[in-house]
Amino acid sequence: MFVAFRLGWMGVQALGLRLADASVHPTPPDWYFLIGRLNPMNAYVRLTNALMTEPERYHPLLTQPGDAEPVWISARFALLVLVAWAVAAPLLGYVRFERADLD
Repeated sequence: MFVAFRLGWMGVQALGLRLADASVHPTPPDWYFLIGRLNPMNAYVRLTNALMTEPERYHPLLTQPGDAEPVWISARFALLVLVAWAVAAPLLGYVRFERADLD
């Protein structure tokens, strides 16, 4: 799971930039940063960084827009992402297990 969330997620972001022809734009579009922040590992890093260090200081692995301050770079959004992953992933697993034919 570590490899999927650390390398795979960044691969999806890079593929999205390639498909969106990022060479035209000097900075990545907003959706690039949003996708990065939906990663549970990035959300965890952002939240712990905000709680244990200076809130304005960001981890070097977290991507963030230069000038704008969108809601998805906040610690509250990181907490929401972690709660969503903690609830949605087991719930989807449970639903799949209930529908599976175990005979």
